[in-house]
Amino acid sequence: MVGNFILDLHPLYNQINLKTFILTSTGFEQQTATKELQKLSTKIFKIQEQIFKLKQTQQFKQRTKERITKVVEYGLKTVAEIKFQQIQFTGKVVVMLQHLFQ
Repeated sequence: MVGNFILDLHPLYNQINLKTFILTSTGFEQQTATKELQKLSTKIFKIQEQIFKLKQTQQFKQRTKERITKVVEYGLKTVAEIKFQQIQFTGKVVVMLQHLFQ
């Protein structure tokens, strides 16, 4: 991914050279260079879109991970509270039984 990204940035360098070429040439050369410049601009725009989409995807994954973590933490806390209440209840029952059999 990073290698492709670096290769995709190379057209930016070409774009700068084409702008210089357009300024120093005339006629047919300018038209050809302008078309190439438009193609490169389109590629750069598409790369920028891909970067934006990747950032959105990463942010979504991060938020989802945080939500799942919160739900799991809440679930574990709830289970621990229930177990504690069961232990307390069991202890009370044992104490009540001890009083009954004394």
